[in-house]
Amino acid sequence: MNKDEYLRRIRRALWTIEKRRREEIVKELDSEISERLRNGENIENILKDMPEPKDLKKEYKNLYGLSLSAKFLIVLIPAIISIFTLSVIPFTSLLFYGAPALLILLAILLFYISSNFGMKIGFVASTISAILRFSLIYATSFSVALQQGTLLMEGITSIIILIIPLFGKKKK
Repeated sequence: MNKDEYLRRIRRALWTIEKRRREEIVKELDSEISERLRNGENIENILKDMPEPKDLKKEYKNLYGLSLSAKFLIVLIPAIISIFTLSVIPFTSLLFYGAPALLILLAILLFYISSNFGMKIGFVASTISAILRFSLIYATSFSVALQQGTLLMEGITSIIILIIPLFGKKKK
């Protein structure tokens, strides 16, 4: 691995950190590597001494938290998936019949988010997903004849989605 590849790996690992801070970190590491190269050290030895990207990710995530764009993306993905978990909505039933599988995927994703990015972000993601499901199912029920119990079943499912972050484990 060379210096550019190492710095690229650092940038990728720190994608959740605000861009300005991420670039400051990369610039600092770049200058340290360049300084050591000017002093005659071998690049392989320098890179062995440098911190691993995953270690830096943990350290800086704890120090700076997530960027606003990372939080937005983390919340947006479950919200989009939640739309396709409702097979009774006309446009989603034509596109995909695997709503139960997507519902399981959504539950796993929300659990992962609350475990890895914090309970607060997990609750925001699950709340937006549940509200979106509630809104779509009730808006659809006015224009589509639903089977008896569908509204209740989808409402209960949305409530379950809402409480999934409670089961996420806390990271230390």
